[in-house]
Formats: sequence, C-alpha cells, structure tokens
Amino acid sequence: MRRPRVRVSSVVFAAFAVVTPAVLLLIALTAFEALTAGIALAVALLLLGACGGVAWWVMRQLAELEARVEGLAPGAAAGIEGEAPGVFGEISTALDRQGRAWASERRALAAKESELEALIDAFPHPLLTIGADHRILTANRAARAWFAAAELEGRAIGTLLRAPEALDLIHRGLMHGVSGQVEFALPQNVERRLDAHVHPLAAAPGAGAHVLLLLEDMTAARRVERMRYDFVANVSHELRTPLSALVALIETLKGPARGDSEAFARFIGMMGEQVARMARLVEDLLSLSRIEMDEHVQPQGRVELAPLLRHVAELLGASAAQRQMRIEVKPAPDLAAVTGNADQLTQLFVNLVDNAIKYARAGTPIRVTAERATLGDGRAAVRVAVADQGEGIAREHVPRLTERFYRVDAGRSRQEGGTGLGLAIVKHVVSRHRGQLKIHSEVGVGSVFAVLLPAAAVTELKHD
Repeated sequence: MRRPRVRVSSVVFAAFAVVTPAVLLLIALTAFEALTAGIALAVALLLLGACGGVAWWVMRQLAELEARVEGLAPGAAAGIEGEAPGVFGEISTALDRQGRAWASERRALAAKESELEALIDAFPHPLLTIGADHRILTANRAARAWFAAAELEGRAIGTLLRAPEALDLIHRGLMHGVSGQVEFALPQNVERRLDAHVHPLAAAPGAGAHVLLLLEDMTAARRVERMRYDFVANVSHELRTPLSALVALIETLKGPARGDSEAFARFIGMMGEQVARMARLVEDLLSLSRIEMDEHVQPQGRVELAPLLRHVAELLGASAAQRQMRIEVKPAPDLAAVTGNADQLTQLFVNLVDNAIKYARAGTPIRVTAERATLGDGRAAVRVAVADQGEGIAREHVPRLTERFYRVDAGRSRQEGGTGLGLAIVKHVVSRHRGQLKIHSEVGVGSVFAVLLPAAAVTELKHD
C-alpha cells in the first residue's frame, strides 16, 4: 500500500475556505473602526494558522483512510501496521481488518482458479466457452493444440469449426439455452468424425449467454466399428476358397487316398499351402486395419529413406534371386529425410518391390530410385519410384489397383501367393503420411509405382 501523503495545496485551500468568513468579519469591523487594522491582521493570521493546523490534521487522517481503502483493491497489500490514531482510527482499523480478510479470500480464490485452470488444461479433449457473439472466450490446451493456434480467445468459432451441424447446435444453445450432442465429419485429407457436446452456462439465453463446447474425436472408434464389419465380410469371402480346398483335401485323405503314402505327402503339402495362404490373408487384413485406425493421425518421426530402401532390397534379395532378378537401389546424394513412420514405410516399399518381383518378367532388373520432388501444394517432398519390366497393366485396371482384393489376374495372383491387399496397404500408408501415390503402366513394357512423401523439417528430431 502506498504511504499516506497530504498535499500542501489541499491544506491551504481548506484553511482559506474555513477562515474566509472570519476574515470578512474582521474586515467589516475594521471598516467601522471597531478594530484597528493591526489587530485585525494579527487575528486573521492567527485564525489562518489554527485552521491550517486543523486542516492538516484532518487531511492527514483522510489520507490515511484513503490509503487503507485503496489497500482493499485486488493486488494491493492489505492494511498498515499498527493502530490508526485519531477520530478516524476505528473506521481505519475496521477497514484494515476487512482488507486483510478480503485479501485472504482473494488468495484462496486465486489458488482455486489456478487449480481449475490446470484441471481444464489437463483435460484431454478440446474445451471452449463461447459468447453470444459466437466468439471464443476461453480455450484449454487441448483446444489450442487441436486448432494449431497459440491464442483462440476472440476468434469466431465459425472460422475454425466448419461444420453446420455443430454451429447450429451452438447457436441454439446460446439463443434458447438448449444443450445437446451431435456427430459430424470434418472434410480433410483423411475424414475425421467428431462429437460436439454443447452445455449452456449460468447466463440466461440471449445477449449475455455463454455455452461450453466439448469436442471428442470419434474417428478411431468409428474405424474400429467399420474394421469389425469389414473384417468379417472380407474374411468370410476370401477364406471360403482355401477352406473349401482344405475340406476337399481332408475328405480325399479320409476316402480314396487313405493308405496312399505318395498321395498323403502331396496332399499334406497342398494343405500347408492353403493354411499359409489363410495366415497371410489374416495378417494382411490385421495390418490394413491397424493402419486405417491411425490413418487420421499423421506420423511425426524423421526417416532417412536411403538406408531404409537398401534394407528393403536386402530383405527381398533372396526372392529376387530365385527369379534371376536383381534389385537396384539408386537414391540421390542430396536426398532429404521424410516425415513418417519407419515400420510402415518399410512395409510400403516391401509390398511394392515384392509385387515387382512376382509380376515382372524373370531375369529383368527392378529399379528403385529416390529423388527430391514437390507436392501439389508446393511442399518439399521425396519421390521414390519402383520400376519393373513386366507385362504391364491395361489402363482400365489402373484406377482400381488399390481396392481391397482387386486383382487384374486373379488366378496368377493366387498362384504367386498374393492376398489382394498389398496395394490397398500401400494406399493407406501413403494417405496416413499425407503423400501421393502415382501409377504409370504400359502394356508390354512395364510399370512404375511412384510414392511422394513430405520432406521432414530440418529441425525435426522426433521419432515415431
């Protein structure tokens, strides 16, 4: 609290205001010769001095009282040490005690407010309060991270949340005090499903209304539901053929081939192939489902592609050698790292190179190149191309290659051990990495599968 201070000008003004009537009386008495001028002047000065002293004392008390009242304001130190003297002492002391009590209450409220802010910031879902003008009043840490903004206060919710269903619910909450929940989709590179929960706050609907908006990401939950349905549908369809084959082989072994050791050995081998085919199918379905579940979340790791591509070539070197093929990896010397998940990118390029080994002509090379490129929106990227010398793919088949279980030549695909999911996995991995997949094929010449992936920032050090 500031030190009490009495202004001299205030004391002089008060003294003159009090003594003026007496001075006028002295002047009148002097005019009628009731007093001499010297006596009148002496009396006037004496009165002025006495009034000045009284005025200073009163002003001092008032200044001290003013200082104590100011001490009651938020952020001010409460009270002055010791008892206040004079006629204002009791008032001043009472104010001082009240100030100390209010200061204690303010500290308790500030502590609770700090705890509440920490609790709201720790909440994992975006929380916002929105005023009657549809502008954001407060936002927690999750909301700032969600909208990628350091400050959200003051911004119109319609500029951030482009979802008519959610905005309509917010409007009804503000105007009519309606609470509710609505699910909606955000049209992004990968669609996201969100739940918006709106709860009116204490203010009455209308001009002074506020609502609380809670956003919950339902993308993963909806993907799990869809994954269950897709898994059952796909498995029931794709496993029918190998299961039928296994049933037929078992019945043959139990019937006509019983006791035939040569047929038994041959049929056991065929059964092993069908079981392996089912195992590959289930593994690819599970892998695809895992990728789809996280497809809406872009990886944030830093991946060097040159060593990754060489590792892929080592993994598939034996398979290529069986068909007298060689894998040539030629990354550019100035190749940038990319933002991504190393395991998923390895799976992506394993699928592309493995397809080239299976469907290109035996004895031909498979060329894997990597170079700097640019995405359609101008971002720096890395382009990795896998080129083969195969029979090529007719133009009408190219747009459907990444569909689940789509096969250009179903018989050959099954013969080569394909599940029909390899390029679907490639498509979803590229989508999760916010990249692009481009396919160029010429019948009788070969195919080129090119993947463009966003380049990593120079300062990026995370690992995914």
